[in-house]
Amino acid sequence: MSVMDMALNVAEDFPGGASALARAIDKNHWTFLHELNETGTAKLGLKTALKMTRRTGDLRILLAFAAEFGQMCLPLPESLQESGDECMSALSAVVRESGDVCQELCKALGMDGDINDNELANIQREGGELMAALQKLLVTAQCRNLAGKLKRIGGAA
Repeated sequence: MSVMDMALNVAEDFPGGASALARAIDKNHWTFLHELNETGTAKLGLKTALKMTRRTGDLRILLAFAAEFGQMCLPLPESLQESGDECMSALSAVVRESGDVCQELCKALGMDGDINDNELANIQREGGELMAALQKLLVTAQCRNLAGKLKRIGGAA
């Protein structure tokens, strides 16, 4: 489904429907309906889409936007958003690098189903970056494990 279809669905699924959502995001009811239905020259703006997503907590507009460009969204771990935790930062890097490998592989296969030398080099480079990120995650987890053991036996952490 298109981004606009998702926006309309988000509005219709809001408790009380599009009218209630219009009020919740401080938007004129009729203007909002015209934007959702693409009536005349009315257009749903990015600020309105952001307000809709924030107010409803419904990510369908975001996901449809990403899908429109052959992308996907992955949520960040909550603890990463709230602190500078090294383990979660390392995990985030692994997920990001994994996505980069997938992107390079899909890009290579997408045109002709084959992988040429340049495409293979790109995939291998991204794979190396993924392995480095994974190694950092493993070392970080090992350090966290050791720190916990030291705390339990009364040593300095």
